[in-house]
Amino acid sequence: MNVLGGFGSYGLSFVHRLVSALKQRYGASLCEIQTPPPINEAEHRRITTKNTIASIIAWSVAFALPLLVTGSLSRYATQKLRTSTYFKRLMSAVINAWLVAPLPLPAAFMLVIPLPNLHALPSISADYYSRIASLAAVSFPVTFLVCAGTSLLLLSEETVPRAYRSSSVSVTA
Repeated sequence: MNVLGGFGSYGLSFVHRLVSALKQRYGASLCEIQTPPPINEAEHRRITTKNTIASIIAWSVAFALPLLVTGSLSRYATQKLRTSTYFKRLMSAVINAWLVAPLPLPAAFMLVIPLPNLHALPSISADYYSRIASLAAVSFPVTFLVCAGTSLLLLSEETVPRAYRSSSVSVTA
């Protein structure tokens, strides 16, 4: 029997006992596979393409829905502040990026789905971010760029009420 990687001593002894019991019961009709079958490239590309498209859709939904809520709230809140438009845009982009960045969160025993960071905040620690560092290293910057673009559109000079704009005082003669 080949060496099974990833199993501890208890797992290996269980597999050996299971294979022995199956060989005793079924004899020569039991076919033990030592090496994996060759990869069907066309099937692999088809499955990989479908999974990639499904992942893009899931991550987009996990980003867009919370951004509608937090973006609306941050636009309302920043309009009430008496600071520069640029600071409002930066604050809105940073806060929204932190709250809505899609990250993988466990939904069941084996199911992991992308959810916004907002869902994870009450229950996670720095250990969670260390385990998903490679995903977070992509998710947070991309989310920040999209949130920055969104804040540029939502918090333009025209959308900020004149009374709340910070501008220099002009003196007329």
